[in-house]
Formats: sequence, structure tokens, C-alpha cells
Amino acid sequence: MKRRIIAVTVALLMMITVVPVTAAADGNGQPIPVDLDVLAFEGETAQKNPVEITDQDPVVSKNYRGKIYEFTLPQPGTLVVTLSPLSGSKGTEMVFDETKDFVKADNGDWNTNRKWVTRRWSSLEDGTSTFYGNGKAYDKYYLALVNNADNFQSQKILQAAFYPATDRTLELGKTYVFGGSYDKKYQDFKFTATKSGYVSVVFSPAAENEATFSLLDQNKKRLSGQYGRSYDIGYPYPLTFGVQKGKTYYLRTAIDVPPQDARPHRIRLTNSEIKEKSGTSRKKAVSVKKNKTVKGYILPGKKTSDWYKVKVTKTRKVKFFVRNRFSDQCYFDIYNKKGKKLKTKQKISKTDGGVRSKTKYVRLTKGTYYVKVYNKTKGDSGYYDLKWK
Repeated sequence: MKRRIIAVTVALLMMITVVPVTAAADGNGQPIPVDLDVLAFEGETAQKNPVEITDQDPVVSKNYRGKIYEFTLPQPGTLVVTLSPLSGSKGTEMVFDETKDFVKADNGDWNTNRKWVTRRWSSLEDGTSTFYGNGKAYDKYYLALVNNADNFQSQKILQAAFYPATDRTLELGKTYVFGGSYDKKYQDFKFTATKSGYVSVVFSPAAENEATFSLLDQNKKRLSGQYGRSYDIGYPYPLTFGVQKGKTYYLRTAIDVPPQDARPHRIRLTNSEIKEKSGTSRKKAVSVKKNKTVKGYILPGKKTSDWYKVKVTKTRKVKFFVRNRFSDQCYFDIYNKKGKKLKTKQKISKTDGGVRSKTKYVRLTKGTYYVKVYNKTKGDSGYYDLKWK
């Protein structure tokens, strides 16, 4: 009976020794779960977690020992894992992947499931390392810290931040950081205008991502056109939409799916007031003095026009100038006292393909004339400057 027990014990030990070790962390071969700090504002940072690996840690792959850390996404969004510069022994490697089965190939590469191998060697002189990952709720990422020296002890500070790819209410004037997702086509950012005038959108995408924006009303009915912003164009002016004080809007933001870059995006909405004095028709036009600049704005959702009146005291050539700060196109025409549109010579200034200003020249006799500033499509809106001399 004693011999049978010994034989069974030996057999079990042999079975145990042939089981491959593919994940290690807390000494029991299991990855260590890391709590994620859910962040939303620029300037926020995740808590600092000291981590350490030694030659006493379990085997991860071949003769590499260390720990594996597990990150579970709570909802769709972007994970950002940051590691401080290494202290202690040299030769530590870091591998970031969507699987915990890390394998070191004969050529020295770590075989991973990702499109690119996120593999880095660290020495005492190395700087901060940052890893990114997008995903849906409950997706997991893993970070391995390993070393193959006979004797080693290395320390780092680990920070794990998560930026949701979710609808949210924005506070005007603050910069928000938000994540991307493989299964969410767009995000709706809710805000309430505190001033009548316009809201400007400053968007900083992760590299190589394209974005499209549109303005919706409180019932999520689209008011504006759809306007694209590319990562590789330095737009001289932010995207603008006309808004009315006290009204609630949604800014719909659609970014590449799947994302072209796993880093989070940044967005800031600023509401500016315009105290406009204009007429809603030619008969109600408001007078504008020579060489005086007036500002106005157009709301999206319908074709709208603002009317102004000018008085020319003698026959001469008159110059009318409109600076366009619409999300797309701003138009204006000149009319005589009888309501006939006049033929003019026009000069257009463009930047990156967008019309920034328009200047019209016309020879006028003494009398009263009218300027109509308008949008041709109900979706275009924003603000403008008007001047004549």
C-alpha cells in the first residue's frame, strides 16, 4: 500500500512539472488585477502604485521571471498605462498585450496578438513608458514586467488611467479627455449655452484619427451640417456654431471606427457672447456707420438673414468686407433702396480650403443701400464681422 502511495505521488509530481507556466504575478501564477482610475479632465492623473519584480517571482516565459498585471475596462473607452523610469537592476523588459500568454521567441521578440509588438527594454537611464489600448466593456489588457538575470530586483511606479468613450455633459470652458471605442460610432456631448452668440469647438484628436461634428437640439434632432476635422491639418480657427442663451444642445462627435490610434482625444467648448443689432428684413435693417465693424451671428436649423443699412453721401467706390467665422460658408449681398440686388466684384480669402473672408467692391451713387448677411443652407451657422468704407 505504501509503494502505491509513493508511485501516485511521483506521478502527480511529474504531471505538475510538465504544465506550462504562461502567467505569473502574485506568486500563485495569476495576474494581479489593477484598479483603473476613471478620468475626464485634462490635468487629472491616476494614483501611483509601486510595483516590484525580483528573481523570486514565478516564470513567465522560458527563463524570464516577473509579474503580470491585468487591466479590465469598465466600459467602452481608452486605457492608458504609465510606468515611471526603472530603478534597480538593468535588463527588465515590458510587454503590453490583450493576452496574458506571453512567449519569448528564439529571435528575441515577444509574440503578441497586437498589430505591433509593444516590447521595451529598460535600463536605469530609460524614461517613462506609456501603453495605450481601446476596447469595449470587460475587455482585458495585460502588462508583463520580466527579467532573465540570475539575480535582479527592479522597481517602478505604475499608473492606470481610463477615459470612457461615452456620452456626457460638458462644462463650457473646460478641456475634457475622452476615449475611443471599436463599437461606438459616435459620442454626444451635452451642453447648455449661457450666452447668445456662438460656441467654438477645439478638438485635439489622437494622431491619425478623423472626426466629424454636428450640432443637435435638445431632442437630438440635427440642426447643423456635418463638418470634418482631420488630424493632419492645422486649422487656423476652431469650428463654430451659432447658439441661443438658455438652450440645451448636443455636439455629436464621430471618430474613426476602429480608431486609427489608441490614445485618448481632447475637446473644449467655449461659449462667446455677441450683442447683435441687426434687422430681420430689409425694412427693419439697422444702420451701420462707415468704418465701423459690427458683429453678428446666425443660428443653425433654418435659413436666416441679418439686414443692415448704409448711407453713401456721394458717388464713389465702396468696399464691403465680411469676415467669415461660420462652420462652413457665410454669404452677403448688396441691395439698392428699391430692393434690387447689385452686381459687385468679389475677392475671396481662403485658408486650408475654407473661405475666411469676402470683400465686395461696387460703385454707388449717393443714397441708401442695404447689406444682407445670410446662410444658404440651414445647417451653416456661426458668427461674422461686417465693415464698409
